[in-house]
Amino acid sequence: GAWDKVHEELEEVHEVLQQEKRSSKIGRRRLEEEIGDLLFAIVNVARKLDLSAEEALQQANLKFMCRFAQIEKKLQKKKLTLQQMDRLWTQAKAAES
Repeated sequence: GAWDKVHEELEEVHEVLQQEKRSSKIGRRRLEEEIGDLLFAIVNVARKLDLSAEEALQQANLKFMCRFAQIEKKLQKKKLTLQQMDRLWTQAKAAES
């Protein structure tokens, strides 16, 4: 049931974003609420799997910072387009494996 709740909450986030596109009105409070519900549902999945959601998020942040640091080193030497930076990101990600 926990996974079903994640999918349900993700769909609700998607619905809010679609409504905003149609009305061009920013429903920031509602979007924050739905994102919060989604995060809560994901934390519940981690709990049911006997994992620490906080530790998982910290590891994801560390992984992001390491990848970003690799890209920063390469960017200091030259100016790159966004597409070239995306390619560097993909290379940094692949280098971890």
